[in-house]
Amino acid sequence: MWNLIIFILIVLSISILGALVVGYYLNLAKLKSRLTRTLYNIYEELNIKADLMDKLLENFEFKSEYENEMYQSIDMLSNAENLNEQAIANARMSNSLEVLFSRAKESNKDKKFLKLVDELKKTDELLNHYDDSYNDTVYIYNHKLQVFPSKWVANYFGFKNAEYFLVEETNKGLDQDLNQIHQEDHPTKQ
Repeated sequence: MWNLIIFILIVLSISILGALVVGYYLNLAKLKSRLTRTLYNIYEELNIKADLMDKLLENFEFKSEYENEMYQSIDMLSNAENLNEQAIANARMSNSLEVLFSRAKESNKDKKFLKLVDELKKTDELLNHYDDSYNDTVYIYNHKLQVFPSKWVANYFGFKNAEYFLVEETNKGLDQDLNQIHQEDHPTKQ
């Protein structure tokens, strides 16, 4: 009789442990899938943004330093090899567009130009939403990889930390460069 009870307890313990491992695995797999889906959305929006910038450059003339900055950021995006480089390219595109729009919109009332500006702003809003969602999910996913017992499951099944979509340090230097371009266009009165 005792042998049967011990056997049932062992089987029950193994079943519970197996269910816990499967639960942790499925939770990590779900988060990883969400990361992949959101990252795909970011890539798509970045490509749309680059295409819209190309249209803007093809259809409207701007001062050469804006064009150069915009072409460089588009090239940087197309040559990006990792998430950080893509985030840097996105920041460069956004910053150059912001400086450009602040000046060009005042002088250009063309409907086609204004439509492209609106599309670019909508794309930027979507990108901000997607990168916020992605970074929030990265935080949750990476946290689960660090805490017991999901850490053991993650190590056993080979889950790796995810990379954030952030470029705060790079943005600071880029802002200074773009502000310098802005000041050269409009020298202060002496």
